[in-house]
Amino acid sequence: MAYHSSRIPTIEALSTHSRLWAIAIATFGVGDLLTTVAFLTAELNHEGNPLAVAAIDHFGLWVLIPWKFAVFAAFVGLYRLAPESTRVGVPLGLALFGSLLTGWNIYSSLTSARIVL
Repeated sequence: MAYHSSRIPTIEALSTHSRLWAIAIATFGVGDLLTTVAFLTAELNHEGNPLAVAAIDHFGLWVLIPWKFAVFAAFVGLYRLAPESTRVGVPLGLALFGSLLTGWNIYSSLTSARIVL
């Protein structure tokens, strides 16, 4: 692994898997969560996932944080169980899904769709 002079790994030193996990965290973990919370709080959208609606109604909007952690834990478990040759598909799929969800949340808040996922 390549290091900067301060012994911190550089971006170039990160593996493809690490980069994809970082993108998955940014899109699915942060992007989707922030857009969902922001648009539901501002009442610009309505939640489209019936399980999430039930959880939010019962526990409040911030139940989405532990929900995201649980989903990430499940995907990390799947990543560890997947054969090494196909393992990269787990963070790749989560990154793509997170990008789709974040994009949909933004799109639906700016149009008449008004449903976040």
